[in-house]
Amino acid sequence: MPSLPLPSWEVIEEGRSYLQAASLIVKHGDVGQWRPACVLAGFSMELFLKSFLAKDDSKPLNIKFPNGLTMYQGGVKSERGHELDDLFNRIPIDYKKLILDASKEISPDFELEQKLQKFAGYFFDGRYGYEKTAIGVLDMKVLEVAKHLEQVCIQVAPKAIQLS
Repeated sequence: MPSLPLPSWEVIEEGRSYLQAASLIVKHGDVGQWRPACVLAGFSMELFLKSFLAKDDSKPLNIKFPNGLTMYQGGVKSERGHELDDLFNRIPIDYKKLILDASKEISPDFELEQKLQKFAGYFFDGRYGYEKTAIGVLDMKVLEVAKHLEQVCIQVAPKAIQLS
């Protein structure tokens, strides 16, 4: 099986696209679209964290090559779950340290773990504002936290390859 360096750049890029969509909504939408923007920002953070939990999910192609080469197709899979603080706690300790160190380097006073707790359920619990278990008033600062976590992933990726 191929090895997959962590964090998975493919998963990070997916998270970045959701964060960009959230930013576009805030920039060009109105207050009525802020809930979807917060949900997308929460989902982007989920993906950023899952990039550190990704695993190779490719399958070998059933093609015989003369030199014994094996080609694979498929993708990446990751841990299930939506709660940001829970996902963060599942990340291996060496990667967690890289994440926290990068966060402090980017913004020394930024309390990443506290922010992940605060916005833990924004993707799952923010989606249906009419349900009794929904987050009532969403905090638009979730976008700032998502952008911070994006920058952390970009900074950590080259360093993390050494751990893989």
